[in-house]
Amino acid sequence: MKFKWLSILLSCAAFLSVVIYNKVFSAPSTNAEGQIIQTGLENQINNMPQVETISVIAKQYSPKIIGFGEVTPKFELSLKSDVSGKIVHLNKRFVSGTKINKGTVVASVDDTPYIAALAKAQAQEAQALVKLQEEQRQGDVAYRDWLRNKEGGQKATPLILREPQLKAAKAEYEHAKLAVKKAQQDLDNTKIKAPFDAIVVDVSVQPGSYIQPGTQIGQLHSSEKVEIHVPLSEQQWLQLQDTISKSSARLNQVVALYSTLDETTTWTGEIERVERHLNRDTRQRSLIISVTEPLLQSTPLYSGTFVKVVIDGKAQDSLYKLPSSAVSQNGNVWFVDKQGQLNKYRASNVFSYHNNVYIKSLNNQPLQIVKRPLSHFSEGMSVQVIEGTML
Repeated sequence: MKFKWLSILLSCAAFLSVVIYNKVFSAPSTNAEGQIIQTGLENQINNMPQVETISVIAKQYSPKIIGFGEVTPKFELSLKSDVSGKIVHLNKRFVSGTKINKGTVVASVDDTPYIAALAKAQAQEAQALVKLQEEQRQGDVAYRDWLRNKEGGQKATPLILREPQLKAAKAEYEHAKLAVKKAQQDLDNTKIKAPFDAIVVDVSVQPGSYIQPGTQIGQLHSSEKVEIHVPLSEQQWLQLQDTISKSSARLNQVVALYSTLDETTTWTGEIERVERHLNRDTRQRSLIISVTEPLLQSTPLYSGTFVKVVIDGKAQDSLYKLPSSAVSQNGNVWFVDKQGQLNKYRASNVFSYHNNVYIKSLNNQPLQIVKRPLSHFSEGMSVQVIEGTML
């Protein structure tokens, strides 16, 4: 009996030893396995490629249409003489670079022969008037004579009534009046005047020069207004507002002008009109921008300046605004889906401006766009997202 109880006690002690051993040695093994699994997951995440993304939502944007053109005067004139003679006077302000007003006499031709020609024409006009009046009197006498003698059966022919003579006298008088007008015009043309407000570009004569009709006196550019002819592509015309592309009248829409040398230098112009023909060389139509009083701007706008023109186009819906770097060399846009995997779609570029591209959205849904896609990207690749700004 005593031996039986001893066997039971030894069995219980052995069982307790096994339980204690399992408690002591099995728990650390389980914790180690968990740590190994967690460490493996962390290593897997750390080995994922990191991408910087931009949060974008579809919005309405107006394209900025960019064009370039040279500033040209509204009028460019080679001022020429209408009479011949010697230059006896040049205006002191008739030198290159100066501004002259409309009607300013820039040069004077010796007018002595023209004064004499006018006096002669006036004398001939007076003689023709006397002759006309005399012929009218003789016509009246002839008519009265015919009335006294008409009972003899004589017909009142035009010759008897001196009608041809009267007609000739009238024509001679009209010719004399026109001769006076022409002589007066020639005399007036000895004073060569600026036909509009202008900048003197070049002077071709000097005092004492002998000129003929058609001799160039100088070169003038109008100063009141300048124009910029801006050629646009067919795609740019489609982006313009219909009120511009389909109009033939003055539009008065304000546009911004920038110096191509320094974009901090700006001016304001207006859309004057659109051309209705294609240039033979460029096969493009041009938009004409005008600037009034260009020399009175805070920064004078000179003829010959090359400028950049920025025009607001018609608004377009459902566009993403992205940095240019977001579009891959293959023309794709990569984005990260909700599962943290890469996807792509073909970018449909609507317009570009200031290092940004505006593309059609993907079903108007907000996206996490990869800012700088890499060539080894593949769809379904898991990535770590570094969120950037929202556009």
